[in-house]
Amino acid sequence: MSVFGKRRTRHLASAAGLALFCSACGPSGGSTPGGGGGAGDAGAATGGSGDQGGAGAPPSAGTSAGGGGDGATVAPLAFRQLALGTEHGCGVNASGELQCWGDHLVNDFSQATPPAGSFEELSAQGSTTCALRATGAFECWGELAGVMSGTQTKQVSVGGRHTCVIEIDGSLICNGPAGRPQVVAPSGTVTAVGTGWESTCAIDEAQTLTCWGAPDWGIVDVPPGKFTKLAVGARHACALSIDGTVACWGAGGPNDPNFSEPFSDYYGQAIPPDGEFIDLAAGEGHTCGVRPNGSVECWGAGTRDDACAAEFECGQAKPAAGAFVQVAASTSNSCGIRDDGSLVCWGSNTGNRSTPPADFRAF
Repeated sequence: MSVFGKRRTRHLASAAGLALFCSACGPSGGSTPGGGGGAGDAGAATGGSGDQGGAGAPPSAGTSAGGGGDGATVAPLAFRQLALGTEHGCGVNASGELQCWGDHLVNDFSQATPPAGSFEELSAQGSTTCALRATGAFECWGELAGVMSGTQTKQVSVGGRHTCVIEIDGSLICNGPAGRPQVVAPSGTVTAVGTGWESTCAIDEAQTLTCWGAPDWGIVDVPPGKFTKLAVGARHACALSIDGTVACWGAGGPNDPNFSEPFSDYYGQAIPPDGEFIDLAAGEGHTCGVRPNGSVECWGAGTRDDACAAEFECGQAKPAAGAFVQVAASTSNSCGIRDDGSLVCWGSNTGNRSTPPADFRAF
């Protein structure tokens, strides 16, 4: 999720039909919805998992932190300028232009070939990316995901099989497979929306959470409280509370029965560490967050790096050291924007998914 505070949404150009995401996870490939969301601000908005351990957590669950900056407090970016799909990533640079990277090893939908022009925010999932212009118009490219363009938009979030948009009046419209619960948006005004594989979550004007869609992983069972940011992964979600602490739910939580399955992809991505964060990003099996001092901490799958020999253990939850202002998480890798505007990624580099342009600067 990210921050779409000053936008409007009215008219959407719907796409007929929807292709199913099936992309590579690591060097050996594999089927996965892929991608994930960054944290979207409530009251400005965005538009795709780690762990502290805990009883019953699988051996791979854990928390991994990169070294922080010089102790100073960093400020989060006003817009979501970084987003990751499964095999690609995109960023909005200081000039407002899109720079994307990654090769199409499994699914080639030209997802790393962005449109020209000036943009402010991004959302990505699988083989699809959407970008929002300052004018309120948005464009999506890559694999078809419900809707591919629109105008007067406040926020757009692309999920595994659907896309949701916040309109100028705060109402929410979701497009995707007919009859699927994740596209049946509730009425009322929302300030942030996040989309997962078969689920959608939103923060309303009262700063409370609502999630809907497939009930399989418990994402529809939201925690109580007031929240300011939202990050929805493939099968779990996390939100930043008004006091800066993180609440997570869904797959990979402390009560997830799949912890007893050694080959499942539930690694404690919904068991966050204590303390304050300023930004969040949820991938498929892990979550990452930025601390107030700029250090990144991740939890869930990937806290060890065995070159993806074991599924989801690619080092995607072993963040780089330094101070960051924004983070993004995918299936087998993660990336972050440093406090100098440069980009760095960690985890699997299959298809150069963790090799962003060396000349990229977010500001």
